[in-house]
Amino acid sequence: MLRLIKDNAFAFILFGIFTAGVLARPPLPVDETRYLTVAWEMWFSHDWVHLTYNYEPYHHKPPLLFWLINIFWSIFGISRWAGTLPALLSSMAVIFLTGKLAEKLFPEDKNLPARSRLVLLGSLPFLIYGSLIMFDVMMTAWVLGAILFLLKLSEKRNLVSILGFGLCMGMGALTKGPVVGVYTLLPAILAPLWFSSQARQKGYVSYYFEILLAVLIAALPILFWLVQTIEGKDGNFIYWLLWEQTAGRVTGNFSNAHGRPIYFYLPLLPVFLLPWILLPAFWAGLKKHLSSARENAGIRFLFFWIVPGFVVFSLISGKQPHYLVPFFPGLIIALTFMLKDVREQTIKKITLGMFAFFIVGHAIAYKKFLPLYDWRPIAAIVAQYPDKDWAYVRNYNGEFGFLARVEKNLTSTNLKGLQSWFKKHPDGMAVIRYKKPEEVAQYEQLFSMPYRSADHYAGVFRLKKRR
Repeated sequence: MLRLIKDNAFAFILFGIFTAGVLARPPLPVDETRYLTVAWEMWFSHDWVHLTYNYEPYHHKPPLLFWLINIFWSIFGISRWAGTLPALLSSMAVIFLTGKLAEKLFPEDKNLPARSRLVLLGSLPFLIYGSLIMFDVMMTAWVLGAILFLLKLSEKRNLVSILGFGLCMGMGALTKGPVVGVYTLLPAILAPLWFSSQARQKGYVSYYFEILLAVLIAALPILFWLVQTIEGKDGNFIYWLLWEQTAGRVTGNFSNAHGRPIYFYLPLLPVFLLPWILLPAFWAGLKKHLSSARENAGIRFLFFWIVPGFVVFSLISGKQPHYLVPFFPGLIIALTFMLKDVREQTIKKITLGMFAFFIVGHAIAYKKFLPLYDWRPIAAIVAQYPDKDWAYVRNYNGEFGFLARVEKNLTSTNLKGLQSWFKKHPDGMAVIRYKKPEEVAQYEQLFSMPYRSADHYAGVFRLKKRR
């Protein structure tokens, strides 16, 4: 049994992450519930072009994740676990491609690819994001593919490298939008700073022309989809996606831009490198290998790939921790370079220990915390009344759209607005998040549960019947 686990460690750990995430966690608001709801509305409407959320146009993200979820639903049926398969496959791709990138950057170190994969698997951010239904791990896979083709393009100018670089960027854009350029085009533009002497001899004019050609190729997948949205019923989509969503997050003018201070990412860097930076061997390796790292071509490339992107994300107004995830494999490879003197058996033990910590943590959370974020009891009630008009008090984040298989728009309002809504919909029902019982005393309660904490609640209500 131990030999089987050892020989199939990657698959074993991935399967554990996947099953722990699916079985122990409900879909987590706000992201997972929202994205599953968008995917469900795509399934229900049979419209794979015009994204909707609460059956209104959804301009926040491109469609690739939702397409993949629907493909797996068409194969395995509609379920949470099938909807998580794109995340699992993306995680597997990231593990594989991280090793390939380490091999490409450090061909002299035959052990670095396998060690990088182990370090990646045992890192806290990978364990957190690897099974979440979000865009960032999938984006990371496309970014790694683009970076590998960019490195090939720097060595050998051929059509395959141009096509590969462009298509990976295009699929990244189809995953999360134009932000893919920060992860891929910045290192391409800064090539003179990391080019090998052999690559420099070939000149830069033809190289930048090929990068421009790759950008045009990258535009094809996203344009293929956008043209169909323009020809359809949502001619404002490009404005909302490119200006309100992308430029709005840069300037902070978008209402949900996650505005944070310029230093927001700095304290996150140590967290991204847990648990490895806690090892004394890491700091000893950093001191020992830092001088040689400055002359290393692989480290030089990682520096000019990650640092400029980090600066760009620090300067823009909109910041979220997961925006750094596509840089994470590069950080892991650099970290593993500093751990080259640590025995591989030690790295395996730490990785398996982190995996065990992750599983035990989920088991504890399943009993203590996760029920406070579980919308399935309320969704079961909503599903019993599909013909009723529904209102939601607070900002709706798709908490039960997918879980209850909601088939029509619901009204998102506040407690004051709910009174007016009930006047227009006296037979309607409402899901209300509230703190004090007196806030909902005028309505008949069908169900209530603690939500997020012991003094916050979510429940199902309707007008009291007159006697």
